[in-house]
Amino acid sequence: MESGKRVKIVIDAYEKPDFTSSVGSYEFQINPEKYEKSAMPTAKKNTQVLSGGESAPTNKPADIEILKIVFYVDATGVVPGCDDVEANIKSLRKLCLETNGNIHRANYLKLRWSANFMFPCLMKELKVDFQIFKPDGTPVRAKLEAVFEEFIDPATKAKLNNKSSPDMTHVKTVVDGDNLPQLCYQVYGDPKYYIQVAAYNKLSSVTQLTPNQKIIFPRLSHD
Repeated sequence: MESGKRVKIVIDAYEKPDFTSSVGSYEFQINPEKYEKSAMPTAKKNTQVLSGGESAPTNKPADIEILKIVFYVDATGVVPGCDDVEANIKSLRKLCLETNGNIHRANYLKLRWSANFMFPCLMKELKVDFQIFKPDGTPVRAKLEAVFEEFIDPATKAKLNNKSSPDMTHVKTVVDGDNLPQLCYQVYGDPKYYIQVAAYNKLSSVTQLTPNQKIIFPRLSHD
């Protein structure tokens, strides 16, 4: 937050999985008081049989994060920014949940809340609870519960699912204050591998990482 200005959550929508070809945005009228994150396993842990009958774990994809946000849309006049609750919700559904005819699927999304929150995802569910009405039955306040599933682009997913490496792939989610040498020390016990990791992830900076960004730490080459 800068100069006391309240930053609203914005959902940006795109037609391409690399988050290009923007098709619009949706700004929250009222920010949520909190949100919930959980992890959904993408696959059961697999094993491979070794000589002698012993088994050993093989690589599995990284868990996918699930984000649930509860927020409100209000046209009572108490909070500015909405004149029609049903139209507001309809625009949200169209942007985030309905099929885009150009790509024959729902749009790719990014949730952003200032520089400290960025979440690439797909909307999986939207529940609406209408709560306050005009005398003619028109809703003027609704409680919304939106569920988003983290989206990992195909190139990154292919790296995560690479089963040719005998070692488990490490994936870390960046938090505020992280830098690449520090993360390399956590994973490898030595910060000197940050150049290899930066090249693998095609990073433009090793010190200024984006919170919630996924960094892949591959099996090291010891040539």
